[in-house]
Amino acid sequence: MVETSATPTSPWPGLITQFAPPASCSSIFELLSTETSVGTANGVTSTWTSSILTSDEANNAFSKCQPSGWEQRHFQFSPGVCPSDWGYWGLTATSSGSVAVSQALCCARSYTLYHESEGNDCISSTYNGQTSTILRHSPWLVHWQTSDTSSFDFSIPALTSSRSVAQWTPGQSLSPTAGYDDNKTGSGDSYGGLRGGVLAAVIAVPVIVFLLAVGGCVACFVVRKKRRRHAQEIRTAQDARQQ
Repeated sequence: MVETSATPTSPWPGLITQFAPPASCSSIFELLSTETSVGTANGVTSTWTSSILTSDEANNAFSKCQPSGWEQRHFQFSPGVCPSDWGYWGLTATSSGSVAVSQALCCARSYTLYHESEGNDCISSTYNGQTSTILRHSPWLVHWQTSDTSSFDFSIPALTSSRSVAQWTPGQSLSPTAGYDDNKTGSGDSYGGLRGGVLAAVIAVPVIVFLLAVGGCVACFVVRKKRRRHAQEIRTAQDARQQ
């Protein structure tokens, strides 16, 4: 049973044990787009096809796979921890008086956090020859204080406002000095994920370099565009269910 807890002042639901989504939940996706790029390099013309799928959050089956309260703040929990076997990205802490509040973004196993000013995505890609399949899901955002960690069923890195950790998975050991240099990077890198310019290399590895440039840019644009439209569709569906 998943244990939840939240302080009276927290507007977010709590989730202090590692939620384990049923295996069947990992396949609830909907096709957003299939993109085809044609390019010529060294006299050879090739076609690259990329299918982009996203978690079908408007699907009732998807809702049944989530912990209680997931819709309340759209995968934001405080105090909260990432689901079992997921990765923590961009672990940071801020201080308010004597209280330090830590936060992290969560992506499923084999997914990489991709972020830019428009928002964050968890991205996974596979390719077979010149065919790519790109999967995305919304990252979770979890917050916790030091006093919350005694209720966790695993150890989590101690963070301060001068220490951030780019990526971590439960059970992973960190050196005592790990993370202290991370805050020297620009604010755009604070989540420790991949930025827009790197996404092309993550989501597509076609055989011909020309297609890497063209196809990667197409997929990058489509993910951003489809994400915005899909987010609106999700909000509309959720509003309809609550009426």
